[in-house]
Amino acid sequence: AVIGGQVSIAGHCNVMEGANVSGKSCLVQFCVIGAYAFIGGFTFITRHVPPGEKWMGYPARFSSNNDVGLSRAGITKALCDLRYKEDFHNLTRAKDL
Repeated sequence: AVIGGQVSIAGHCNVMEGANVSGKSCLVQFCVIGAYAFIGGFTFITRHVPPGEKWMGYPARFSSNNDVGLSRAGITKALCDLRYKEDFHNLTRAKDL
């Protein structure tokens, strides 16, 4: 995972493999950032972000799939979902936001 400068991460957050959290973003307590997800700068995350997705804004909204990050990792969105869906589900099932 890559965490940019001045990112605020509340306690008990999980940032999965290959995720990218851009500068000055905020993650609320207990949120899960999925594998190869991208969080844009100055984004306020109040919910779980599924693997391979790009979220931006205040409040955060789904923007698109993280095609650039997935391509750099050499995987497709379908393969990302297949590999990480169960892990993401296990991390989020006890943490309703």
